[in-house]
Amino acid sequence: MSPPSSPHRGGDEDCLKECQEQIERVLVSSLREGRQQQQQQQQQVQHGPCSKTMDELDQSSTPTDVRDINL
Repeated sequence: MSPPSSPHRGGDEDCLKECQEQIERVLVSSLREGRQQQQQQQQQVQHGPCSKTMDELDQSSTPTDVRDINL
């Protein structure tokens, strides 16, 4: 005996298909952004050292970023 067909089944399939397409679009967009960021980082590395001074590099970038502990 086969299960009774649901009148909402087509709607559920449409909804799932739309969700899948939306997820795929977001993934493609995210991959593109990631590639662009990676290319930008590679270009920065290829152009030589940064213009930051040693003092700027030695400073902590966040309040919790500890470089040296002198006891």
